[in-house]
Amino acid sequence: MKIALATDWYLPRLGGVELHIADLAKALRVAGADPTVVTTTPGGESGEIPVRRLPTLRLPPFDLAISPRLVSALESAFRADGYDVIHAHISVVSPVGYGAVVAAHRLGLPTVVSFCGMLVRSARFLQAMDRLTGWTAWPLAVTAVSSPIAAQLHAALPHLDVGLLPNGVDVGFWRSAAKPAPRTGDEIVAVTAMRLTRKKRPEAMLRAFFRAHEAASRQGRRLTLRIAGDGMLRAALENYAAAQGVADDVEFLGAVPRNILAQLYRRADLFLMPSIHESFGIAALEARCAGLPVIGMAGSGLLDFIRDGETGLLAASDADFARHFERLALDDALRLRLARADADVARFDWPEVAASHLAWYEAARRLAAR
Repeated sequence: MKIALATDWYLPRLGGVELHIADLAKALRVAGADPTVVTTTPGGESGEIPVRRLPTLRLPPFDLAISPRLVSALESAFRADGYDVIHAHISVVSPVGYGAVVAAHRLGLPTVVSFCGMLVRSARFLQAMDRLTGWTAWPLAVTAVSSPIAAQLHAALPHLDVGLLPNGVDVGFWRSAAKPAPRTGDEIVAVTAMRLTRKKRPEAMLRAFFRAHEAASRQGRRLTLRIAGDGMLRAALENYAAAQGVADDVEFLGAVPRNILAQLYRRADLFLMPSIHESFGIAALEARCAGLPVIGMAGSGLLDFIRDGETGLLAASDADFARHFERLALDDALRLRLARADADVARFDWPEVAASHLAWYEAARRLAAR
């Protein structure tokens, strides 16, 4: 089966969507499919997976495709390469994702649509486009990467059938990063992996760290935070930590490869994910596979793999997040209990997820045939 994975964002740009598409393409190839990434992200070759990079006008500083010929370019690429299925990935703003749906519809190609971002303000856009084009009546297999996104789609478009098609991780690799036994002692290490942007809310995480750090100090314990990731807020966050007098206990590591991140998890005691609009939470799932208890936000995509009070703690507010952080940092027994292995994560292993994708591709072909 020849598949076009249409995405606005891809390598060499780094982020959750970019890495997910690259890993998905590799998993599909292992499963016997023939995937190609179709994107407007500029760059050179990206390893063993074929990439068709469409030249187009781009909007700085967001680096978005804005060409009025985008749909035509996608249509030409799909026609020339002879794909069996188009898989369009749609995030918050996705000219390529939406354009791929239109181009595939014009060509009568089987199409799977994956919504990879919380709708936030785009629900009204989807409703307006449905009134204008009737796209929800097209023969599309519509999916979401998490149950919160599926619920948002159902609320916006009640007549639309939406399935779940989650992201995947290499469960075995991350399990190998787990400590032989969880640590206890006077030093507690918290870790996170995220882009340092406002959407990810690293400032809220630092505020929670300050509170937990003070509580740990009162008990004669040292709490440290290691931040893997980079972004436009890094300098401001470093200055913020210095102004609060905790610069020695907050380490900014920048973007790190997965093998270094695995070593980081092996030396850590808990993982933080403060973003409210986290569509899935690949980094949090990887940390959970490595045996780390996770603190995240209720209502985010973490709901699909974090069981509150069993494998992590989910917060309803920033104050709640800070309380959970303080509690988990100082309660050794709770940390040990939440760190236990979780067999449920196996359903997110790439062979399982790739098989689910192939099943959805076949469903799209049946829809198109009807």
